[in-house]
Amino acid sequence: MKELAVPDINNPRIKWYPYVLEYKTCDGTFQTEIYATGFEHAEMVCSELRESARIVGQKIGEDSW
Repeated sequence: MKELAVPDINNPRIKWYPYVLEYKTCDGTFQTEIYATGFEHAEMVCSELRESARIVGQKIGEDSW
C-alpha cells in the first residue's frame, strides 16, 4: 500500500497527511482534501478556512491559479 503522507520540505521528519473536508451548501454536500500533520491540526486548518477562505480564480490545469 502506498504511503499517502508527504514529507515537509523544510523538515523531512514532519509528515503531512491528506484529510477529507466535507461541507454543505444549498446545492448539496461536497468534499475536498486538505493536508495536515494530524487530526487536531486538520481541525485547526478547517477552522482557519472558515475565517479566511476566498476564491482566487478558477483552476484550469494542474499548474494554474
